[in-house]
Amino acid sequence: MLLKRTLLYLPSQILGPLSQLLAIVLWTFFCSKETIGFVTLVTTQQELTRSIFVTWWSHYLLRFVNDDAVNKSDVLSTNCWYMLLSSVLQALFTVGLLFYILGADINVTLCLVTVMFVVLRSFNQHNLTLAVSNDLTIIFNSLSLIGPVVGLIIGMVLLYFFGDNFVYPILGFAIAEFLSFCLLIFFNRKRTFSFKINHAVFYSAFKFGAPFILSGAFSWLALNIPRYFIEFKLGLGSVGEFAVGFGLGLRAASMASMVVTSAGLPLAIKKMQTEGINSAMNQLSDNFSLLIFVMFPALLGLLAISNDLVVLAIAEEYIKVTLLILPWALLSGGVFAVISHYLYHYFFIVSKTIYIVFLDFFLALITFLLCLYFVDSKGVVGGVMSMAIASLSVSIFLLSYLVIKTEFIFPTIDFCKISIASLFMYFVVIFFSDVFITSPLSVVFDVLVGVFAYSFIVSILYFNKIRLFYSSRYSI
Repeated sequence: MLLKRTLLYLPSQILGPLSQLLAIVLWTFFCSKETIGFVTLVTTQQELTRSIFVTWWSHYLLRFVNDDAVNKSDVLSTNCWYMLLSSVLQALFTVGLLFYILGADINVTLCLVTVMFVVLRSFNQHNLTLAVSNDLTIIFNSLSLIGPVVGLIIGMVLLYFFGDNFVYPILGFAIAEFLSFCLLIFFNRKRTFSFKINHAVFYSAFKFGAPFILSGAFSWLALNIPRYFIEFKLGLGSVGEFAVGFGLGLRAASMASMVVTSAGLPLAIKKMQTEGINSAMNQLSDNFSLLIFVMFPALLGLLAISNDLVVLAIAEEYIKVTLLILPWALLSGGVFAVISHYLYHYFFIVSKTIYIVFLDFFLALITFLLCLYFVDSKGVVGGVMSMAIASLSVSIFLLSYLVIKTEFIFPTIDFCKISIASLFMYFVVIFFSDVFITSPLSVVFDVLVGVFAYSFIVSILYFNKIRLFYSSRYSI
């Protein structure tokens, strides 16, 4: 069931993050460091506004919209009312943050485009949650792909024909999000919308989701404190350098983790609702096994070919700093993915979301304290080092607590097998990395070697499971 659902969501979960990864690469050739820095600050600002105003409500819908204990029509009408209200609040919040970032340099066009992008993207991401909870894979894949993929294409066309400008990348994404919004209206053209608030539903949602407001803000701080440290101490251009190296690592981890998460979490929630805590924990354990099965080799493989890949894909002025940042970015991106898409899911499933607030607070606090030292002493690289050390510390503490004190199940055997296979693949790729001089052919060769090495070891370590799978599938 998990594998089947994962495959249904696969197109958007690969192409969406891949387009964001590609955007970072292409921007290094068409944008100044200041433009890249500004665009990344705007996109992170959108994540903050969504965390404060929308995410808590999205989590409530994902957890309870199909629960027999609630009236679905009341929930959906309250959803329409709240999303309208939140759009106004997000617009006001966005304008305030733009004044903070740009000050006197702000203009009406940039302000309107940014507000359009932020509000529509949050709205569309929220509706992805509804699509997941109702197994609407066509809507989910469509909404997931149009924003990042079409937005990148439109933005790059504008940059190519009209030159470097803060507005063009954001305008491209804003137009794409508007197209997603129009498509969503088309999919729901036969539905009657009600904007009546049910106060009992809203109170219940706020009680469940309020911790996510603080948690989202603290989680955002943990990921973005280094950006603002760097912007304050080193300037907007250095934020652009940071964004390239860190973005590559974070998007790679995101692409690997989202392949599994969209399908896995709803399954665990359903198991909790129908079969109880033990079944839900077994499902969560399976989710993690599939997560690391995809993510570990992806991140270690990217690290193994990073020298050739960065030299070929990134503009020359970014190469040196990207190579310094990327190992730390891959580590922090991978650990953040484990925290967000595995460890935190326990608290989500058992409805103890208040614990996530404290964990994200300490994650942000540790990152802040480390930035005080590392950004001063290591510059741009120090920002990524701070996040990697902080996230690794919190994840080790949290995993230890959950295994010792709760019903949480950690798949130790699968973790060891996948780690062995991934490390074997990494060293094999490193060993063969000098067969060709740096070229697209050398990267393709290294990838094929890595795929073969990983598949070979996995087939040995999981031989019995593979044999049982095929014998049961094709038995007469």
